[in-house]
Amino acid sequence: MLHARALVPLLLLATAPAQQGKDQPTVPSPAVVVDAKDLVAARLAGDWQFDEQVIQRLGYQAGRPNGMLHIDVTNKLPESMTAEVATRFAQRRVRAAGTMSESPTRSFAFALTIDDHGNTAFLVLHVRDGRIEECTEGPFALVAGATPDRDLLILPAKNGRLYALARGKAPAKSEQTAVAAGAPDVATAFTTVKRLLTEKKYLEMVQTLMTPKRRDEITRSGRTLDDWAAEFGRDSAPSMLELLRKTEGQEPEKSADGDSATYRNPEGIRRIRFVRVDGRWYLD
Repeated sequence: MLHARALVPLLLLATAPAQQGKDQPTVPSPAVVVDAKDLVAARLAGDWQFDEQVIQRLGYQAGRPNGMLHIDVTNKLPESMTAEVATRFAQRRVRAAGTMSESPTRSFAFALTIDDHGNTAFLVLHVRDGRIEECTEGPFALVAGATPDRDLLILPAKNGRLYALARGKAPAKSEQTAVAAGAPDVATAFTTVKRLLTEKKYLEMVQTLMTPKRRDEITRSGRTLDDWAAEFGRDSAPSMLELLRKTEGQEPEKSADGDSATYRNPEGIRRIRFVRVDGRWYLD
């Protein structure tokens, strides 16, 4: 379930457009550098349905309450931009680009960027005569499997509004394991987390065995689950795997209501906890 507070930090948009003017110097647009392991572009492309209810729950005004938005990922930018707009691209890599269309007569170019710290931003580009003269910038969130049957997409729109979009998710058979959430019991949750960490399947662990609340916290910070999982694998996974190995075979301490189970490191104060949410067990 998507909670109203889950995406509020995403709404603090830097919506002031870059200055316009025919007299501004023109500079070449940066290249789009596509990472073959970056699955965001593949998930972004296609038709999305505007979801007015999501925006209303968040307490904001919808960019457009009805209809469809078609996103075409071409990974090409217009040839040039003003020097003022170029400052928005400084110290960033353009990870995807293309166009998004509300109707046959209304469309905008866009760029999805990422900086050295892993922060992703979405830029709506306003083009005239092949030159980007203005852009509106804001955080970006694409939550695969936000609900059991839908993906959710949050994008900045013009004039400080937001697009909230959704579409049905029909995973291929190869993806069905990743879509299943939680484990039927704490022992299965323990062994599955240990297996996924051992196999370095960090994104699958985040998608399937991290609590929905924690996934919400990640996406409302403006990051994708893919980016967060990569950082987790680098910085935290080795120590968590070591703790799981030290506590394997231990009988966990259960809470009075039976909805949490804690494994404690016999050699120190560190612990690992699992919680039950709606009858399924997750890593807390």
